Amino acid sequence: MRTRFIVRGGARWSIGSGATISILNEPWLSNGQFISSDTPGAHFIHNFTINSLMNLHDKSWNEQVVRQVFSVDIANKILHMPLIAQVEDDRILWKAERHGRYLVRSAYRLCVTELIDSSYLWRLGYWSGIWNLKVPPKVKNLLWRMCRGCLPTRVRLLDKGVVCPTNYASCDSTHEDLLNVFFYCPFAIQVWNRTGLWGSVQHALFHTASVTDAIFSLLENLSAELSQRLSTVIWSLWKHRNIRVWDNVTETSVVVVERARNMVTDWQLANAPDVLASTSHFQHAMAANTGASTSH
Repeated sequence: MRTRFIVRGGARWSIGSGATISILNEPWLSNGQFISSDTPGAHFIHNFTINSLMNLHDKSWNEQVVRQVFSVDIANKILHMPLIAQVEDDRILWKAERHGRYLVRSAYRLCVTELIDSSYLWRLGYWSGIWNLKVPPKVKNLLWRMCRGCLPTRVRLLDKGVVCPTNYASCDSTHEDLLNVFFYCPFAIQVWNRTGLWGSVQHALFHTASVTDAIFSLLENLSAELSQRLSTVIWSLWKHRNIRVWDNVTETSVVVVERARNMVTDWQLANAPDVLASTSHFQHAMAANTGASTSH
């Protein structure tokens, strides 16, 4: 039943003669829309097919009939549907693909965007600013979890029913939340001062209502280089928090900043064109050597 619901939701008719397509409850309008049998006056056209709305001699809509039968909005939808003379047979197409053939990939996409109500999952924000960062994927993932409210700080864990202390291990705060871990803890402020970003961070926090909004604001207004620095320092602060909580190791702010700087340097080296080219050449050489070895 679920599969049938998905397939029907993604199907639409390509109109040929129109003789096999019922006017009601079939996805023949734009983007697979249909005229419901609950539409006022629908009982008059219950057993009719859409060729009864067409001028068959030149394959066009009979505007007079269409406007006489339907309300203005439905009539306009019908009259704006193109009728292509070269298409002779009625056939079902998969609307999520240009070639009209069903693919699991586009079926999933269709479910997420159209068929299933996922509005509660969507949050407005500068998400592209996260995904376009020139940093390792784990840094982007951390920022995404922060902005989605699912980073496991102790306060967040307590909200989810996990029994744990709420104090932040790196300072005297009784609440380990995003603000204290990344921004308001004296240690975090010391780190931001070392990066030269504390002024920008303070400004963003003062003029926004949440950590999420502050991060979006910073990513929108900082240069690509500074956004890179911001995001890797945030990642390094979270790394510092985990080392403190799980290993009971105390780091200095210099170590936290240096770890972020090294991450940027390593990522840039790994993604430099000459490095990528040499890596590709090495892989091809290895493949060739492997092939040669197996042939002997």
